[in-house]
Amino acid sequence: SSGSSGSAVKASGKRRRIQTGCMVKKQLSLSVFFLILANEGVDSIAQVLMKKGLPLSQINPLDIHDVVRFIVNGAASYFVQIGVLVYASNFFIWILILAQLDLSAAVPLTSVNYAILPVLAMFILHEKISFLRWGGIAFIVFGIYWVSKSKSLKTESLKPA
Repeated sequence: SSGSSGSAVKASGKRRRIQTGCMVKKQLSLSVFFLILANEGVDSIAQVLMKKGLPLSQINPLDIHDVVRFIVNGAASYFVQIGVLVYASNFFIWILILAQLDLSAAVPLTSVNYAILPVLAMFILHEKISFLRWGGIAFIVFGIYWVSKSKSLKTESLKPA
């Protein structure tokens, strides 16, 4: 039909409309939100484990012997080994998220890590967090909120109507 945004196609004896160039709005669902929280929780735990297992030493990144010694000592740590395994599981959660959400929305939402990690670092690693850093974290949290409320318009080339 003239003036429409798609064309009619005959498939399996039935007519269906294939729309080209239509805009689809995708929003953050509750299940994807919980996947993102799980992803960031797993990532945060992995980061803390690896940090806890790394040797505290000064290394010269230009000295290959220092770098190799640092890697060998770090790889020998059970905390680092468990952290790497936990971090690898993060990959599978991430691909589930990407299957459900636009990349341009998913990546900014992972910034929730900037709020989770300082809390874990305070309690587990006994790090001190300055007031200025907490202020920056608050801005990040507001940014996460704004991104989660935004809608993405995505063009699909062939979508059955």
